[in-house]
Amino acid sequence: ARLPSAHAHARGSRDPRCTSPQGPHRALRLALLRPGRTVLSKPNRVVRAEDFRATMRRGNRLSTEHAVIYLAPRPSQPARFGFVVAKTVGGSVTRNLLRRRFRAIGHELVGRGFTATDVVVRALPGSDKLSWTSLQQEISTAIQKGAK
Repeated sequence: ARLPSAHAHARGSRDPRCTSPQGPHRALRLALLRPGRTVLSKPNRVVRAEDFRATMRRGNRLSTEHAVIYLAPRPSQPARFGFVVAKTVGGSVTRNLLRRRFRAIGHELVGRGFTATDVVVRALPGSDKLSWTSLQQEISTAIQKGAK
């Protein structure tokens, strides 16, 4: 007599007619990269803690209403961007959204020919309430003014 699938072996096939599928399954992606997707490349990112500290200590400091921007010159090097979004700004979803927005702003600036500067952007509470266009305008204008 056959046992119903509820009482069958846990690792066996649930289908009485065929065996369980073997081998790796095809990987499914939640989001595909589209042509308009903005990604800040590896040479354009500040990743080491020492570089963050050096830029924030020795760089020129600019304050806007929703961010503090630190600029440190790097002659004959590509521009690099780093972002600091503390828990005071919001939850993890909000912080990651702001980081993605800052990365997109950095990508646009690099695309327009911005070079030879390390930039660290520290978000202030309330920056998550800004619309994309106003945040973009505020940050990119401040960076371009400070670099001159």
